[in-house]
Amino acid sequence: MESLQLSLAEAYAKLRFVNYVNLSGHTLVVIDFLHTFPDEVRLMWPAPLSVPKVLFFFTRYYILVHSIFTIRYETSVGLSAEKCRNVFILVFASSCFAVLWSEGILFFRVWAFGHRRRKIAMYLTMQYFTIHTPSFVFLILFLRTVRFPAPGGPDAPCLPPSAEYMYLGICFALALLSILTIMAIMVSIALRNYRNSENGLFGLFYRDGIFYFLCLSGLAVANSAVNFAAPVAYKMLLLEIQIVLHVVLSTRMILHLRMWASQDTSGEAMTADGMELTGVHYIRDIRIEHD
Repeated sequence: MESLQLSLAEAYAKLRFVNYVNLSGHTLVVIDFLHTFPDEVRLMWPAPLSVPKVLFFFTRYYILVHSIFTIRYETSVGLSAEKCRNVFILVFASSCFAVLWSEGILFFRVWAFGHRRRKIAMYLTMQYFTIHTPSFVFLILFLRTVRFPAPGGPDAPCLPPSAEYMYLGICFALALLSILTIMAIMVSIALRNYRNSENGLFGLFYRDGIFYFLCLSGLAVANSAVNFAAPVAYKMLLLEIQIVLHVVLSTRMILHLRMWASQDTSGEAMTADGMELTGVHYIRDIRIEHD
């Protein structure tokens, strides 16, 4: 009995640590929202309806809803093992939903950077489904194996579940593959079309893309390693951080582009591979318009 109490105390201590890490992710969501809200009102609200605008608002506000779901799960007590499993699956589905929308921003951005070429659109669509379809399959396989132990008491939270975490590790590996491939396409387009360009817009595209790549590829590698090597209690240690950064970085990319357009009043005209940018460098592809 004493050893069981010790083991439960250790499990709850590890769970508390993971929840603190997740809380830092939720805090980042709120801080980022408050910090960028004035820019959102100034730059995004007056913008005409477009695909990037829809992606931006849905992704930006859905992550707040997702954080509420996650906090609710992390603070729930007295749930049965079956209820813990059901809520866990809902939170995981919400996580996937948030990532898919934020990746949509990245894919659309790369397409715009490539002058909306049909071949690039076809390839990006193929890659999106080629990578995310098996990811979805492995995620379902993972969720089917999730089993929660009975909580340690009526006021106890859900304990870390046992599952075939190898499937989740494969999902992170596929996420890394997606990031690497998109980054390779971005670099290829930049070197081929804009290597000698001194225009600030393409520097912004490139700089934001590199930062996005470094953050998310690093977290994807870390999450894969954690899922394959860490104890069960720490399998979810960095998951929420990766989801949050996915959303925060992708929405900030759109804000940065809008900000650049609103500040650039040089009146220059330039042509990059047949795409003429005049006045304040209107970018029809991503519907950035100077108000």
